[in-house]
Formats: sequence, C-alpha cells, structure tokens
Amino acid sequence: TIGKCAFYFNSFKNIRVPFQTKILGELAFSSCTCLKAVEVLSENVEIKNFCFFNCKSLMLIAFPNSQRLSFTAEAYSMIPDDTAIFLLPGAMFYIS
Repeated sequence: TIGKCAFYFNSFKNIRVPFQTKILGELAFSSCTCLKAVEVLSENVEIKNFCFFNCKSLMLIAFPNSQRLSFTAEAYSMIPDDTAIFLLPGAMFYIS
C-alpha cells in the first residue's frame, strides 16, 4: 500500500510502483506537478480518491500487468485531458 498523501507535492518525474503494491491511497501523488509518467506493475490494484489530483504534467499512467483495476471517479481529478491510460486488453476495471 502507498498511503494517504505519501508523495504529496513531490518533484518526481517518473514513478514505477512495485508489483506487490495493491492500493494507491487517497492523495498519494497529489500535486506532483512535475510527474509525467506512472507505471503500476501490480496485477490487481485499487486507486483511491484524488490519487493523482493536480498532477498537471501527467502524460501516461500504465498498468502493463493489470488483470483488475478498481478506482473512484475522482482518482484522476485535475489531470490533463490528454493523459493516456494504458491497460492490458481484456483487463477488468471498476469505477466506484
């Protein structure tokens, strides 16, 4: 688990989330305005409210191993409209 506000307002440009991570907490990467790309290696992951809130430079969120993805409608609030989200074909995703 990556906890609530874990990397709030950090200057990371790229992040690779380890395979064993199952939850990305509320506001975990909020206001990381330099963040451009996130790769989440987990097969099953839950993304909480406002996880990527205000990540103004975010261009890509990739889930290359995902089988099941669960997220709230607010998980991606205030990111650029053209941010690409990559999932495996056939991956299940749930919006709560």
